[in-house]
Amino acid sequence: MSDEIPPEGLLTRTFMGQEVVVFRTGSGRACAVEAYCPHLGAHLGYGGKVNEEVIQCPFHGFQYDGMGACVRTGYDSPVPPNAKLRTWPLCEQNGFLLTYHHINCEAPAWTVLAVDTDGWTQLVYKTFTLRDHPQETTENSLDVGHFAYFHNYRDVRAFKEFEAEGPYLSTTYPVKRALRMLGMQLTELDFTFDTQIYGLGYSMVNVSVPHFRMVAHLWVLPTSTDEERLTLRLAVRVKKWASPLGEIVNPLMARFMLAGLSKDAGEAKAEQASARSSAAILFVIL
Repeated sequence: MSDEIPPEGLLTRTFMGQEVVVFRTGSGRACAVEAYCPHLGAHLGYGGKVNEEVIQCPFHGFQYDGMGACVRTGYDSPVPPNAKLRTWPLCEQNGFLLTYHHINCEAPAWTVLAVDTDGWTQLVYKTFTLRDHPQETTENSLDVGHFAYFHNYRDVRAFKEFEAEGPYLSTTYPVKRALRMLGMQLTELDFTFDTQIYGLGYSMVNVSVPHFRMVAHLWVLPTSTDEERLTLRLAVRVKKWASPLGEIVNPLMARFMLAGLSKDAGEAKAEQASARSSAAILFVIL
């Protein structure tokens, strides 16, 4: 997330089976590089620091720019010819730091759509670690039966046929769902979900709830950490109400939407994990 890294800050993340250091230069540019200095293998995320536009190794002071090139050693000796860090394409968009993986280290030929944040609440988010694969979040966006059977939505129907072009996929579904409190149904709400998916790691859902005059953006952002696990980030922005109570109600609505999204995602992933565990036990028995 963008707000996790201030200017001249850094953090370490596990991405596609290896550690990556993400840092922000003094001018504000975010960069993603491999974690280990190619000189003698020191980890840049532990004791390393960012000085203006470069990240500096904690062991011998080697400095690398955002493209991974070594621009200076700690003792002003000639730069070794192989002193270069691997880098990952990184796009900062909509409050997220989006890193792209290609087996041949190629940059993406597409970008995600920028959304207007004027008149919207601050981004709120929650993070889970799951045994899962990012493909499943994409499959769920087309699984009408899953919405009805598992999440208790009614009258789920396709407003339009799904569209797919290269890495981009979109769908729109109107649905109904009961609003309950203390086990009692208060009313039934109409929702419209307009989903825009880019690749396997970025899904944005535009949600409309006319009963509450509420419009929200929901993001589902799975990041593979290794062959079996991923980090799932769920994020929400809500269109602000232009009313005297807006300053109080708007952030509460964003938190309410995030709680609902987290509950649905958590229940779904727990069910999938249980199914995998049962399958594994059956396999061992057989």
